[in-house]
Amino acid sequence: MTILSVADCAKMVDVSNRTIQNKIKTGKLSATRDDSGYYKIDSSEFIRVYPDAKKIDDDSRSQNEDIKLSEELQNKLVAQELEFMKRENADLKAQLNKADNREKSLMETVQSNARLLEHQAEPRRKVFGIF
Repeated sequence: MTILSVADCAKMVDVSNRTIQNKIKTGKLSATRDDSGYYKIDSSEFIRVYPDAKKIDDDSRSQNEDIKLSEELQNKLVAQELEFMKRENADLKAQLNKADNREKSLMETVQSNARLLEHQAEPRRKVFGIF
């Protein structure tokens, strides 16, 4: 005895959930409610009302669940990779700032040395012809 939900039944006969609920309310399809208030339909009762219904394989359900799990794992991996890339990006920016500061410091040193080399002392005037 398999218990089906309204959504499962609707998928098997390609109708909306509301159509199945209306069949239950009019008494054409019998169902019970679970603790949370959802309709649960016995598979034999469903087949009595819809003898030509498509069957949902447990394999297809497990494949769908496997697909959802693999998608969740992929999402987690992508999120981890994104976080890693963000940290790497921040590290590279810090290295670039250090390199820029080093370059500025070296350029200032080169310019200072260039000014010192360009500066030529004025020739001394000889005082009394001696100095």
